Amino acid sequence: MNRFIFAAILFFCGTVLSQPIPDMNLGSPTFKNNLGFFPSEDSGMTDIEVYVSIPFQGLQFLKATEGYRAHYSTLVALYKDKKLIGKVDRYDSVEVDRYSKTSSSQTTSPEPFILEGVKPGEYSMLIKLQDEESRKNFSRKAEIMVPRFFADEPRLSSLVLLDNNGNPHLGEFYSDMDSVFYKISLYLPEGYSAKLIVALKTHGDLVESDTIQKIGTGKTYKFTGDFAMPLEHDGIDIHAELWNEGKLIDSIDKSRNYIGYGYGVNSQDPKETLDQMRILFKESEIRELRRILEESPSELDSSIKELWKSVDPTQGTDQNELKDEFYRRVSVANQRYGVHMPGWQTDRGRIYILYGEPDDIERHPFDLEYNAYEVWYYYQLGRTYYFEDRIGDGTYELIKQE
Repeated sequence: MNRFIFAAILFFCGTVLSQPIPDMNLGSPTFKNNLGFFPSEDSGMTDIEVYVSIPFQGLQFLKATEGYRAHYSTLVALYKDKKLIGKVDRYDSVEVDRYSKTSSSQTTSPEPFILEGVKPGEYSMLIKLQDEESRKNFSRKAEIMVPRFFADEPRLSSLVLLDNNGNPHLGEFYSDMDSVFYKISLYLPEGYSAKLIVALKTHGDLVESDTIQKIGTGKTYKFTGDFAMPLEHDGIDIHAELWNEGKLIDSIDKSRNYIGYGYGVNSQDPKETLDQMRILFKESEIRELRRILEESPSELDSSIKELWKSVDPTQGTDQNELKDEFYRRVSVANQRYGVHMPGWQTDRGRIYILYGEPDDIERHPFDLEYNAYEVWYYYQLGRTYYFEDRIGDGTYELIKQE
């Protein structure tokens, strides 16, 4: 029963539940974006790459000759003290072959928007998307700092992680990928000798690295590479370092959590993974997985994969929105509610994983007559949950639900 409630919430709330907590709202669908800074051909200036993607379910698809098609436009504008410095706009379309994909949280992957030759400093950036069929607008504004690339100093660009298709990976999770891909640029003044090391790490331990030795010609060098995804891990770090004569000149990091088939973002222990899955799946399904773990442990990973596939709301797509959202919530629960035990094991964590962010939370941490307590309201679901910190250690227990 739990998974049907979870799936219903995921589907009816659309992109709301697929976004990080700070961006959650019940209004227009949001989009993902990120920036990359690279040395410009103009000395001392910077090129900005802007990566923007929007979930398919945030667009209005129409029937096409073959499949379904949506059209949208994007504007990226840069301002300095309210004065327009530069802009890039573009009209894009996306096509899918099945109707089920039109409601998927799979995202568009357009080419980067590039603002060339920007003077280093503080700016305001506006990103605005418009769905051409519904005419809905989605916009985001942010203050950014554009770094400087000096003509006489070596410097690394931004480190950009890529997906299997070579497009920037904007999410916080990698999901069932065999490799992790990256791109990075290096500016070296003429005659300057340097060594670039790009390394893949898990929990701070080195797994694999690429080393490149270069002698500068006053130009920018562009590099792409990939690492095999480690078999056992719950997160990865890509770390780039630039060295000259034994001295560290520059460094940069990128991190991603990972959602694998059998071992989720917070567990490499199969027993813990099955305990987490009990929140969502039937007890009979978990018993069968436990039997496989005891009798044929080598088959557990494929069995878990098949179980998740059976509840994939968008069959035939690369992404399983139900699984991705489940493990995202497990990760959030651990960060928020883990005091004396993992957050997913707590009552608040379990309710959050099942139902997502409450519509409202009433907190009473310092009531003189009662123990600290919280009331969670899910107005759309008609549910209310009461949690009490009975022994004052921050572990809130579920005492009542309506």
